[in-house]
Amino acid sequence: MRPEPVRLAELVATLSLVSDLGMGRPMERVLRQTVIAMRLADAADVGPEVSAATYYTSLLTWVGCATDTSELAELFGDETHLYADSHDEDMAGLTMAVFVAKHLGYGSSRFRRLGMVGKFVVTAGRSVQQQMESHCQSASELADRLELGESVCVPLVQAFERWDGKGVPGRVGTSELAPAIRLVQLADALEAFEHTGGIDAAIEVATARRGTQFDPALVDCFCERPEEILHGLGTFNAWDQVIDLDPRLGERLTPAQLDSALEALGDFADLKSPFRLGHSRGVADLAGDAAALVGMDEDEIANLRRAASIHDVGMVGVPSGVWDATEPWTLSESERARTHPYLTERMFARVASLRPIVACAAQHHERL
Repeated sequence: MRPEPVRLAELVATLSLVSDLGMGRPMERVLRQTVIAMRLADAADVGPEVSAATYYTSLLTWVGCATDTSELAELFGDETHLYADSHDEDMAGLTMAVFVAKHLGYGSSRFRRLGMVGKFVVTAGRSVQQQMESHCQSASELADRLELGESVCVPLVQAFERWDGKGVPGRVGTSELAPAIRLVQLADALEAFEHTGGIDAAIEVATARRGTQFDPALVDCFCERPEEILHGLGTFNAWDQVIDLDPRLGERLTPAQLDSALEALGDFADLKSPFRLGHSRGVADLAGDAAALVGMDEDEIANLRRAASIHDVGMVGVPSGVWDATEPWTLSESERARTHPYLTERMFARVASLRPIVACAAQHHERL
């Protein structure tokens, strides 16, 4: 059976759930961030082109942090512990260095941690900077494969830059910083602080970082109407809100575009562990060839290949340290690894037209 056409917005919104899961953050966090970013864009009257770029930039900004984490786990242990603390401080200069040093080698012996901190100081943190740049580049390359254009690809590369020019890699600031990423950076902090401390905490972080991390004009715009921009964050259905805000008005993917997009998602999920690069694509090729040999029809083969492409997307929700372990898994690690087919199903559950494909993908560790 040929599935109903999938909306581009649905697929990109699903990727935002991948970000939440891979970073150990509450589900729909990035969706709420996107609603805030779009409200800010309206309040700042940025125009339809910047508004559209902001929508897709927001949904994809953190997906690289959720997938390409193997080397990050080597540096910091369970990467979700690192991300859990990352909003608390204004990350620049000495504050950034202290934050990184505090988290280096999490879970390792004291001797190893001291060695890692020493290396970090000697190399001026190049390994951490390279990881941050790699995450940005991965997200930008995914946006390119989804045919979202330079208006999205460029802001994604600037995800860790800052208004004051003291970000990573520190190549742009002020007016050179893409308007879309300025909106997303402020929305990201507003969502996080509103979630834990309410509207007053959101106002406080915005004003404290005005002119340093954040565009002062956008902060002023927010502070003029904070209740309006943060209204209903804890009560509305974030998925429905984001789909309704789709700047491409429900644009559907052709079957060929869907195949390409799902293949890109599979390739992206394989980044979770360097030992798995090309795995999802290889499984799709083998499954498709086998299906042809046993006489399945073209639509069945196409759906089987699609299921194979995304079968391991749920691996993103399990820390890289589990997948890259060199010793036998503990009971806890084994149980976490066993959840990944369920996580695949959970992440795609909102896209009704993909449910038959996802049901197949979620059963890939079942047995006859």
